[in-house]
Amino acid sequence: MRTQKIGVFVSHIFGEYQHGFCQGVIEKASEFGFHVDIFCTTDGENLGEYGLGEKTILRIPNLSEYAGILFVSGTYLLDELREKLREQLSSQCRCPVVEIAQKPDLFPTVILDNFSSVQDLVDHLIKVHHYTRIAYLGNLREDGFSKKREKYFREALSGHNIPIRENYMAEATYEDASIAEALKHFMNADERPQAIVCYNDRVALTAMMLLQQMGYRIPQDIALTGFDCSDMGQANTPSLTTVTFPVQEIGSTAVTELIARIDGKSSASSVVVHAGISIGASCGCHGTSLPHLTYEQQLVKRIEHTEKALLQNINMASILHGVTDIDEGMDILASFVRELSGCREFYLCLYGDWNRLSHHIQQLTLAEDEDIDQDTVLLKFGMRDGVRLPECTFFKHSPLPEYIYCNTSNVYVYSPLYFGEKAFGYVVISYADNIIEYPFIFFPWLMNINSMLKSICDKRSTSLLISRLEDIYTKDDLTGLYNRQGFKLISEQFLTEAERLKKSLFVAVFDLDGLKNINDTYGHLEGNFAIQVLGHALDNSVQEGDICARLGGDEFYVLGAGYTDDTAGLFMNHVQKYLENYNRLNTKSYKISASGGYYITSKFVLSDLQELFDKADHLMYETKKRKKKTSLNQDIHTM
Repeated sequence: MRTQKIGVFVSHIFGEYQHGFCQGVIEKASEFGFHVDIFCTTDGENLGEYGLGEKTILRIPNLSEYAGILFVSGTYLLDELREKLREQLSSQCRCPVVEIAQKPDLFPTVILDNFSSVQDLVDHLIKVHHYTRIAYLGNLREDGFSKKREKYFREALSGHNIPIRENYMAEATYEDASIAEALKHFMNADERPQAIVCYNDRVALTAMMLLQQMGYRIPQDIALTGFDCSDMGQANTPSLTTVTFPVQEIGSTAVTELIARIDGKSSASSVVVHAGISIGASCGCHGTSLPHLTYEQQLVKRIEHTEKALLQNINMASILHGVTDIDEGMDILASFVRELSGCREFYLCLYGDWNRLSHHIQQLTLAEDEDIDQDTVLLKFGMRDGVRLPECTFFKHSPLPEYIYCNTSNVYVYSPLYFGEKAFGYVVISYADNIIEYPFIFFPWLMNINSMLKSICDKRSTSLLISRLEDIYTKDDLTGLYNRQGFKLISEQFLTEAERLKKSLFVAVFDLDGLKNINDTYGHLEGNFAIQVLGHALDNSVQEGDICARLGGDEFYVLGAGYTDDTAGLFMNHVQKYLENYNRLNTKSYKISASGGYYITSKFVLSDLQELFDKADHLMYETKKRKKKTSLNQDIHTM
């Protein structure tokens, strides 16, 4: 029996918070014997209409497959997508859903309290270092979070009966000039602050650099604290006193709470994970720090990896740009998949309608509506441990074929493939030892695949549109045969080929007998019908590769190669037999007949073509005269 599964919905999985959270989920779920599927998007990257397809993440999973769902709602930058997910999880999930957010909402919630820890920072500065003049430097870009931390900062000061000085409160953006302006505001106060509590490590590190440039020593002249415990802050000199960011603990707690609900052992509306302070040297303590060399080596490796990935993406984009065949694209993709760091499995799945023509294109090109199987998905590309797997189709009740899921403990990360609102399918990745290596650089990597799929779809539509335009320009609407322009274009190629193969040239001219009488007696619609019947008769009688054309009215040309008098006679007889058979079977009040003449020559040049047709036309009129004479004699004999 297959292991029970937990689904995780998260956006921006390449973020430090998301990455750590997912690793915490994976490790704790493994302890309980649960498999994990992660469904991730990258909404909010300011991609314009390209990003409309993010909502296709909702199309991938079969929610009935999961024992529980974790919804990391705070990672979604687009309100619309977040609410669509919340609505679908609420309406379709029969399993427990736990949300990871800042406050309880529709679902039971795991909350990270990384606001009240400001009080712990302030308590430390007051109790350990005896500071009473403490400033707060907030962040204008993330005002909602900044104001919450400021609230706890004020409460901490009040709790120690320390007056709140409004000139010790300032906000800035991440730009150096903005932070420098706030620092000047502090340092020009009547009494300079003894310490500054900064919104996060990024603000604190910039403030430290600027203060040092202004001649101040940290922490001897002024102390600084940060928030969120970044590696850079810990590797700095002095190391930052800050607040931990226990992202893996959040993931672990979320799984524990979810499984408790699966087992019916929890009914709490929310569970809180508290952040704690991390003591460094920037406050005046003798804190420990990361070794500089180690951190610098990590940065160098990260830069090298990023540069390599950027060049690879540029190369990938240039190669895939011209791809118009899906199989060719998959062969190219294989070489790039092998270079993905840590990738153990990679699958590309396409929906049955991934390259379906739009209704508008179908109308313009007169294409038939396609019969699409909406219940199956095509595994177009699969690679496991460096080996290509055969493509196959599978039912949509699971996002991967059953044989892949069976007997595996691998975690799968799903990302949608789309362009605008057009959904192509999705990619699935698993990593060695279930350690996710999903850097931001993989996002443009996916965009290259999306662009290739879009180009293939556009090529199909464009080819049909071009073919339709060619038909409009070269084909006769009434009979479907070539018109005068089409005949002129294709006859040049035909004569060149016939001359190269040293074949005789056959030209024939036909027109209807008594068309005027049909038009006058039965109407022009019936006259058009008779013209269509003759066109069908000619098209049905010619050899493969011959050319039939309607040049206007009831005048038809036939151009063939390799005919003899015998085969030409057979052709002429076949046309007459077709019309005779038609007249026997139809219920029209008139008979359809035609006269024709042909000419065969083995010596010709392109400029002679019209002269040859003129000769066939003359012979056709000779035939028509004989018919009229025979018909007149029959009428006299009858009288």
